[in-house]
Amino acid sequence: MRRTIYITIFAVVAAILILIFTATMITDWFWFGEVGYQSVFLTSLLSSLGLRIITGIFLFLIIYINLRITRRSLHTEPEIYEEDENVIPIRRYVADRIFDAKKLNILFLAVSILLALLFSSAASNNWLMVQQFLNKASFGIKEPIFNLDASFYIFTLPFLRMLYSFLFIGILLSIFAAGASYFLFGAREFLNWRDNQINQPKVHLSILLALLFLLKAFDYILDGFGLLNKPGGVVYGPGYTDVNVLLLAYRVLAVIAVAAAVAVLINIFLKKFRYVIYTVISLIVVSILLGNVAPYAVQKIRVEPNELAVESPYIKNNMELTRKAYNIDQIRLETFEASTLDMADIQENPGTIQNIRLWDPEPLQNANTQLQEIRPYYSFLDVDIDRYTINGQLRQVMISARELTKNQLDQNAQTWVNQKLRYTHGYGLTMNFVASATSEGHPHYVVKDIPPESEDITVEVPQIYFGQAEDDYVIVNTTTEEFDYPSTTGNVSTTYTGKGGIPVSNIFTRALFALRFGDYRMLISNALTDDSRIIFRTNINERIQRIAPFLVYDRDPYLVVDDGRLFWIQDAYTTSRNFPYSTPVGGMGNYIRNSVKVVVDAYNGDVTFYADLENDPIVRSYAGIFPKLFKPWEQIPDGLVPHLRYPEDLFNVQAEIYKTYHMEDVRDFYNKEDVWTIPQEIFAGETITMQPYYTIMTLPGEGENPEFVLMLPFTPAKKNNMAAWLAVRCDPEHYGDAIVFQFSKQELVYGPNQVEAEIQADSEISQAISLWSQRGSEVIRGNLLVIPINDGIIYVEPLFLQSEQNKLPSLKRVIVFHNGELAWAETLGEALAKLFAAGEDTRTGLIDDGAPGDGEDDAGVEEKGDEDMAPELESLDELINRANQLFRQAKERQKNGDWAGYGEALSELESVLERMANQ
Repeated sequence: MRRTIYITIFAVVAAILILIFTATMITDWFWFGEVGYQSVFLTSLLSSLGLRIITGIFLFLIIYINLRITRRSLHTEPEIYEEDENVIPIRRYVADRIFDAKKLNILFLAVSILLALLFSSAASNNWLMVQQFLNKASFGIKEPIFNLDASFYIFTLPFLRMLYSFLFIGILLSIFAAGASYFLFGAREFLNWRDNQINQPKVHLSILLALLFLLKAFDYILDGFGLLNKPGGVVYGPGYTDVNVLLLAYRVLAVIAVAAAVAVLINIFLKKFRYVIYTVISLIVVSILLGNVAPYAVQKIRVEPNELAVESPYIKNNMELTRKAYNIDQIRLETFEASTLDMADIQENPGTIQNIRLWDPEPLQNANTQLQEIRPYYSFLDVDIDRYTINGQLRQVMISARELTKNQLDQNAQTWVNQKLRYTHGYGLTMNFVASATSEGHPHYVVKDIPPESEDITVEVPQIYFGQAEDDYVIVNTTTEEFDYPSTTGNVSTTYTGKGGIPVSNIFTRALFALRFGDYRMLISNALTDDSRIIFRTNINERIQRIAPFLVYDRDPYLVVDDGRLFWIQDAYTTSRNFPYSTPVGGMGNYIRNSVKVVVDAYNGDVTFYADLENDPIVRSYAGIFPKLFKPWEQIPDGLVPHLRYPEDLFNVQAEIYKTYHMEDVRDFYNKEDVWTIPQEIFAGETITMQPYYTIMTLPGEGENPEFVLMLPFTPAKKNNMAAWLAVRCDPEHYGDAIVFQFSKQELVYGPNQVEAEIQADSEISQAISLWSQRGSEVIRGNLLVIPINDGIIYVEPLFLQSEQNKLPSLKRVIVFHNGELAWAETLGEALAKLFAAGEDTRTGLIDDGAPGDGEDDAGVEEKGDEDMAPELESLDELINRANQLFRQAKERQKNGDWAGYGEALSELESVLERMANQ
């Protein structure tokens, strides 16, 4: 009775699991149809299933055939053992229960099927490796040891290793299965292995063992190729000892393994079992001597006393192929003089100055939370940086999507109807200029509020059904109205009109999704109609990765407004761990390309993969496997092309490698003469490593037009002065072009850590920070930015005040630094004016002109040039009035980006203030 209950429970559980698995597969098929990639789903499924079937059949056949071979010499009659006093008990036990051919065949079939299923399931996970081997593409880059194209190491060698492992397991399982059969079922010859008679067990197992030795010889050959990715030497990849000793060892071991296979076969006929023993011992001894002792001796005696001379060719190999693997061989090197700047240089570069980022992502996200979330169920999960042409000028902006976080709904409102049918999407975004603030020190928004308000950017479809919020499913087009956005007159509702989602118009489809999500309520809800659609995988990361899990994705997808609609752009990488001679970077392998841009429609959920098929063999291989997955890079919509960015994760990897591999001389590289490092900065009171940052600037020697770049400074290892800065261009006509501007080694250029120390040591700044902190505010020192202007460098660091109660930060001061001189003020323009135009005393004093970017109304105040200045003013009242007028004039010109006029007004203001002081 109890056994029947257990069987029933097991059957019910198995049936439920099968139903859930089936429902998941079918709904996945529906979902891939929704996004338009059912061919990808089919290719992945059939490749995995096909490989499992092929490997399963092969393993079954090789094991079963070998077991069948043993059948001819087995004794299964129990009475045979009754006469033999030396029979092992387990053999008698087996023979007593399995003594006829039918039972034995069933046992052989069961064992073969079980082992085939068990090991073929692991092999099926390698389907992509097999497909890449079948669709390999040439790199056009050959390594210098075997003169083979890099594609051999990336596509062919992994496949051959997998093939070896699979064959080795098949032969090994056959040996164990056949040996167990001979032993358990009484092949007397099996117990007399040293007998000089030729018998079936000896012949059979000898052939299998010989095959095993031949496979091991094949493995040694593969190990020789594997040296191209060997760690642990003076550089990554093979060095002198590896090429001249270890490679020879693998070849000798391969020969000995073949000899061992021959010796095993000869032993069948010559009855010289000692030959087998000798070859096996030789294999072990040579493996130890040539594989360990000889390399150690050569390394100590030949290499280490003359390491640079001996290893130079191999170091050069590593340097060249590492640079190619990370594409840093394309970086152009320029000299940067770092001369002294003046106000004229500032005025000549308004495109750079008005786009210096003062708002850091963390303070801005806190400000957005306090000022723009509007309702508790909205959240700003990220801050992205991009550029837009606004009023005819290229302006750098920061963008945040206002996403729906349903777990922030009131506890009583977290019903199934609200979470699945009513609250279905986020709404709108914020966009602010990076370099300005309101009179209260808050962000200067270009797009804000609900519905989105903007004079410059049109947002016609602000609904965000697909974003970065936690993945969930919702059902649209039901009898329950969807919440769209809150208003002063009540909540506004909407109906989804996009093409996203899967129809759930019949009970069968609803039952499938109910099983998938474990939610019976969609089966019984009266709110669903024939037009209802279920939307799931709303998180863009999960959505993209489910389609193409073989790509590596950047951590920072970003939102773009194009033609009134919202799109997400996600950078994707092709990577490999097998590029020959290339030094790996943790987590990314030793080869990387940003060959894919993924675009997701925030309203419809459409996912489009755009690939650079010309310059990356790995993505060409993927395109061969999935012909309908990628569209050519050239088909990226025109409205999105100006918003493409060079991705930060790739930049970080390249910068990490370039710190060492910028050196081109082998001797310098070996001695680490000029290793760079990424400098430290102080942010919010903590010392952190500087991160790359986007900015708009005019690159030295690259024309007069400002452009969007990603940049990062370098300092020498264990030193704090600046060595160079790396910039990668992002605008379409120069996308991906990288330039390193290197400073002279004979001249000191302040590095970020030194500038932070100067700021820390400034008495006025320290006193002000202490005073603000005592008043219950948290003082946040923002990111320090290095800003190249013409042939000089300025540093800019924002300073925020944040109430400890409401966590609303305000931009309080801007600190600027140049050539040992420091100034700070309430706006960037004022700080620059103090630094470059305030005479000798540039380190102290504040201009009391209100909060940053207060945008006073200067109506009625005429802008005046030099010819309108009035040095003849004598009255103190007139001077005061003129000073106030010039101050407002300067503020208005700063707001409009008229830096030349701004400087003129400040110069005249300085003159007037001096005259006032002399009154």
